[in-house]
Amino acid sequence: MRALTVRQPYASLLALGIKKMETRTRDTKIRGSIAIHAGLAMPCRIGERIKFGEFEVERDSLSGLLLRGPGMWPYRLPVGAIVGIGDLFQTRRTESLEHRPDERERSLGSHDPGNWAWSITSMSRILNPITATGSLGWWNWDVPADLIPTLRYPLTEIPA
Repeated sequence: MRALTVRQPYASLLALGIKKMETRTRDTKIRGSIAIHAGLAMPCRIGERIKFGEFEVERDSLSGLLLRGPGMWPYRLPVGAIVGIGDLFQTRRTESLEHRPDERERSLGSHDPGNWAWSITSMSRILNPITATGSLGWWNWDVPADLIPTLRYPLTEIPA
C-alpha cells in the first residue's frame, strides 16, 4: 500500500478524522487506500507549547507529544508509526471554486493559492500505531494481514 509521511500533529488529526485535507505544493495521481505515517520530526522543544488552529501540542520530557483540543482528553501523539488508513479520493487546487474548507480545516493546513488540497475520507485510526520507517514523498508499506479485519472501512484496493 502507498504510504505518506505527515508531521505531527497533522498525522493524528487526519487519523482521528478531524483534518480531512492534506495540503501540499504539488498534485498526486495516487487514489485509493493510503496509510498515514506520523513522521519523527517534533514540532516543538521540551516544555514548549504550540497552537495548531484550535489545538495545542505540548512536548514533555518523558513521553513525547501531547495534543489538546476542544472536547478531547490530552492525546499522546505517536511518532515514527502508521497511525491510520484512509481513502485519497480527489485533489483540488486551493484556488478552485470547488475547494471550500471550513474554518477548522483552513487553520490546519496551507490553503494558499497555488497549493493542492488532497481530500482523504473513510479514515480508520489504528488504535495501536505500527512502528515504521517513513520516507519523504510516497513510499510502499506492507499492510499486516491481521490489521485488515480491524479497519472501520474496507480497503479500496487489495494490498499486493
